[in-house]
Amino acid sequence: MSALMLRLIACGAMLLDHIGFVCGSGVLRTVGRIAFPIFVYLIYNGYRHTSSPAKYALRLGIFALISQIPFSLFCHYASYFQNGNVFVTLLLALLCVWSADVLKKNRVTKWFCLLPAAVVFGLYYFEIIKSDYGAKGVLMSMVFWALNGKALWKRLVTCVLVLCVVYYLPILDCVLALIRGNGFLFSLTSWEKTHVWSLLALPLIFAYNGQKGKMPGGKVGAKIAQYGFYAFYPVHMLLLWLIAK
Repeated sequence: MSALMLRLIACGAMLLDHIGFVCGSGVLRTVGRIAFPIFVYLIYNGYRHTSSPAKYALRLGIFALISQIPFSLFCHYASYFQNGNVFVTLLLALLCVWSADVLKKNRVTKWFCLLPAAVVFGLYYFEIIKSDYGAKGVLMSMVFWALNGKALWKRLVTCVLVLCVVYYLPILDCVLALIRGNGFLFSLTSWEKTHVWSLLALPLIFAYNGQKGKMPGGKVGAKIAQYGFYAFYPVHMLLLWLIAK
């Protein structure tokens, strides 16, 4: 499966998820759970293949700004900056992977390669920063960074860790409760339970063949398609918000 096919699947699942949000369809929202892990993997994979991580981060930052108002309107937030959109999360995930990679190359700093991700996680956990999916994107990107490969044990560990990432807040709260002596207090809401379906994204990710996929129209068409995928996020949310209105 090519990167292009993964993008198409992720965008289709995201569209169904957001239609489900507008229509109140639990089934469509459940189908949409596969989108985010694929997007996070594509960010990590894009970093591995880009010739300029700085330009890659700049593109994500620009579209984070462009998407903020459509995202806030779509989610009915009282303020345009109450919560960051998913591009903010993906940008921070990219920066954490990039910094981990840079630190790992030095024999001294390699011991601190996970520190940037830990700092960003802390900022999310204490709600100093907020964005769609929050620390899940950062933690998931670090799982892909640490365990990328075709070995069976890596894939099994990836599944386990991604499941832990999906439910990190209930698990962390349970650990803290145990430390305080309050007993085992792991419970999930019905909405949280639907997130287990996000694991279905992993077989699709594992099927990735390392190919970009054929874009139409040569280099120009490829650039148009690339930015079209970026623009799809704010445009479809704005259209769905207008339809709902």
